[in-house]
Amino acid sequence: MDGHTYLRALLLALALGVNGSSTWREAGYHSGSGSSELVFRYRVQPEDLDLDGVSVAAAATARNRTPAGGFTGTINAAGTDFPIDYTHPGIEPAWRQRVDGRPYVRSIRIISVPAAGQGIYRANEVIEAAFTFDTPVVVEGDVCVELYVGYDGNHSNAVREADYQRGSGTDTLVFGYTVRPGDMDSRGIMAAMGTESTGFCGSGTIKAHGTDVQRNPQYLMLNVQSEHRVDTEPPAVSAVSIVSRPADGRAYVAGETVVVEVAFSEEVTVIGVPYIELDIGGEMGGATLPASQVTGSRLAFEYEVQSGDADGDGVGISANSLRLNGSDIHDRAGNLADLSFDTVAADPDQRVSTATGAAGS
Repeated sequence: MDGHTYLRALLLALALGVNGSSTWREAGYHSGSGSSELVFRYRVQPEDLDLDGVSVAAAATARNRTPAGGFTGTINAAGTDFPIDYTHPGIEPAWRQRVDGRPYVRSIRIISVPAAGQGIYRANEVIEAAFTFDTPVVVEGDVCVELYVGYDGNHSNAVREADYQRGSGTDTLVFGYTVRPGDMDSRGIMAAMGTESTGFCGSGTIKAHGTDVQRNPQYLMLNVQSEHRVDTEPPAVSAVSIVSRPADGRAYVAGETVVVEVAFSEEVTVIGVPYIELDIGGEMGGATLPASQVTGSRLAFEYEVQSGDADGDGVGISANSLRLNGSDIHDRAGNLADLSFDTVAADPDQRVSTATGAAGS
């Protein structure tokens, strides 16, 4: 517009719509009176949607001051009462000017804290994810979101549905997933990307507060959350063996130590004093864990040979004879160890002879 201008009750018509159907919206005058450039402003509403791009209607003649005619109101040349020639060709839709007023997810974060500490959830603990929208929203019916537990590129194997918990009427909705036995994620949980087919789930709705406008399905994936891992698998005994040898190579004598190594599938922590039963000539002897050994994937239990012990066939270990004795063996997530193992057969290289205080033949 050439020259300075002043104006009264001025509106500019915008066209928004999808699938070839447009709806007029009035952009009100914002600033610029007295200059050669006028600025109009329109606040996008939740129901507004134009995926092709908003357009500005062409202004026809001064006699056609309707929304479809481009302008309503009056623009006069500065210092005069003469309306200007405000005809213009309008602005065609452009993809850079698309409009989507639907509520959208601005951010996602995991807000729960694993009970075991160290960022690891166990079975039956709840993972809570908070989805924050750009506007208050209302939940109706059954609504959930998809989280990934143990994601390795396969969506179907890793997806878990976290159900709506709370937050309807605010801009933040909280969803919760109860960890099941068998869930494992050593890297950290993730949230699925929001698309038309992934992300939100359930038969219910999320709508902009006070409207019937449903949420935008699109949102970015929440990448690996290393402080929110999952471990529900108990550590297991992978091997039991006697690793010591008699000092003379033939048989243990009183005062010597039989050392039994118990290997686990992962590092464990020991609280208390467990022991493992040894079969020494038909008598049970308890090999205990030194106080210095409280963590590790291999635990060395020790038994000091007593006067009178004798075993000509060699020391053996009965199946499942690791006794907690009121103690606790667990992994970093707090999963209690599975202490079952097979029999360790008597070994002639592990004989015991203390009848005369010296090794027997």
